[in-house]
Amino acid sequence: MRMPPPQRGFFAVSRDGFTLVELIIVIALIGILAAIATLQFGKLREKYNIEQEIKELYADLMNARTLAMTRNRFHFVTLGAAQYTVVDDSDDDGINEGSDTVVLQRADLSSPLPLIWNGGTDVRFDRRGLATTLKTICIFSTNVSAGHDCIEIFRTRINIGKIQDQGGGCNADNCRAK
Repeated sequence: MRMPPPQRGFFAVSRDGFTLVELIIVIALIGILAAIATLQFGKLREKYNIEQEIKELYADLMNARTLAMTRNRFHFVTLGAAQYTVVDDSDDDGINEGSDTVVLQRADLSSPLPLIWNGGTDVRFDRRGLATTLKTICIFSTNVSAGHDCIEIFRTRINIGKIQDQGGGCNADNCRAK
């Protein structure tokens, strides 16, 4: 039996395989999609790092507050741009000094962006777990919009939130609690 000749036209089926032009177009499309996926992955990673850092700092602040209540001693969280330290006031004088016990020291922050805060470098919790220092802590990013990127510290509570205006300051008015 003889095979009919291949049809010509838009939906024609060819038995010759793929042309070089078709292969180059497919490879170019795959390359473009891979580039877009790589850029999106970088943004997702930065967003994840900011959210992770804020959540870990929030957990450590809550832990310092709980330790102050359970141990009936002052506790301090000393903030730096790329690190923070939780200190137990072991000599019970209410002052953060070199002789006090370091409970936790974090210098391996996951976000490459710095921590920014207002009002001094220490967050101080008294014996009842009340914050004596009111503060807002932020991580600003112009590339991504993280779900959580700021913390508000009030006397009786600590809220995690979202920065409203990335160009604004790090203050309670610019951090909306979630």
